Amino acid sequence: MNDKDKLAALDGLVLADILAMTADELRQAIADDEVEVFRRALEAAEAVAGKQRLAQAKADLAAYRTGAKVVPMPSRGAGSGLSALRRRDPELDRKLTMAARNGKRDVEADAAGVDEDLAELEEWSKDGEDP
Repeated sequence: MNDKDKLAALDGLVLADILAMTADELRQAIADDEVEVFRRALEAAEAVAGKQRLAQAKADLAAYRTGAKVVPMPSRGAGSGLSALRRRDPELDRKLTMAARNGKRDVEADAAGVDEDLAELEEWSKDGEDP
């Protein structure tokens, strides 16, 4: 066993002995001024640990931001892709709500879809399901 292992074993024995002491035994073994010194040391250690955690959080955030992928938007505008999809798929175009179509079609075209949605909601409420 090397010196480092011997010191570690001694530390473990001392800690085990301290942890086995009752509160009264601890009060008798430690002077009041030593308790204050320990409290100040503990507060300083907490402050150092807090600063280390904050520094680690900042480093993690910076690493996350560096690794974040940026997806470029087409210069023609984001809506052009939806327009192309609507032109290629008439079924999708029929199912889109008026808001998704920017109100560019007659409200009556949505009437059947609204009726279907209401019927489905009524069915859910009868079955006791949440939509």
